[in-house]
Amino acid sequence: MENRTEVRIDGFERAGALAFLDWYRTEGNVAFREWVKKTADYEVRSNIDKLKELENERQALQASIKLRTEELDKEIQDQHEHINSRRKAALEAYGVTDTTIGATAFAGSVVQAFTTAVQKDIKPFKHTPEEARKLWIEALRSGEYRQARSTLCKVPAPPSTDPVSYCCLGVACEVFRKMEPEQGARWLDNQFVDQSGGVSGSRMTRVVSKWLDMRDNPNVKTTEWGGTDLISLNDGRNYNFNQIADVIESNYCTKPEPAIITVEGIQPDAGAGPTEVGGSPAVG
Repeated sequence: MENRTEVRIDGFERAGALAFLDWYRTEGNVAFREWVKKTADYEVRSNIDKLKELENERQALQASIKLRTEELDKEIQDQHEHINSRRKAALEAYGVTDTTIGATAFAGSVVQAFTTAVQKDIKPFKHTPEEARKLWIEALRSGEYRQARSTLCKVPAPPSTDPVSYCCLGVACEVFRKMEPEQGARWLDNQFVDQSGGVSGSRMTRVVSKWLDMRDNPNVKTTEWGGTDLISLNDGRNYNFNQIADVIESNYCTKPEPAIITVEGIQPDAGAGPTEVGGSPAVG
């Protein structure tokens, strides 16, 4: 009995296996191949969609790069035009009219123009050194000028709309240019040019120094730092313009003459100097 059961089970299993093979050879095989084909088609479509997304990203990046490149080209062109316009103005101010020359010829023309300008007599100043220093101090305290560090004058490149900024010595040069227009001083970008041929981008030129009767970088004494100079205060010590104005005023502005002290009831001799305290004035 047990053997018959086992035979029937074995027979059923063999029959099932044979039936499965028959199905696989016909319908099952076809269905399996269809499934494989559909899976492959789905993967292909997915990859194509990813490729399209990547292509769209690539095109967007190319458009962005092109736009930025055009913006940079425009900025460079604006800077060249700005420099050329400043160069043309400076050259024309000194009688050089050819603005299409190269860098070497440009430098030579400027030197030649400056050499010619040196030969001209410097016109008399309209202000005394004391008046000039006062004008400089007032300008530093006015709030009109934006402060720069490590350069006489800082000219922002286009398309920036920031104002021009100056160091404390640059303010002196600009005040000289405004208050002594007959001297023909000019700015050439961050370089100050005077009629004597002086050119500087960090200190006062010779004519400005003469106008103020000071060194090109005046030495000063301060309570905080002792002996120093104005460039050090402006660039290294980060003094603002009001502080620098106070230093200039305390070091260089004319102090009031001492009062003449006389003994009551006695008039000093008109030809004699002031009577010293504790002295014995002559009685006439």
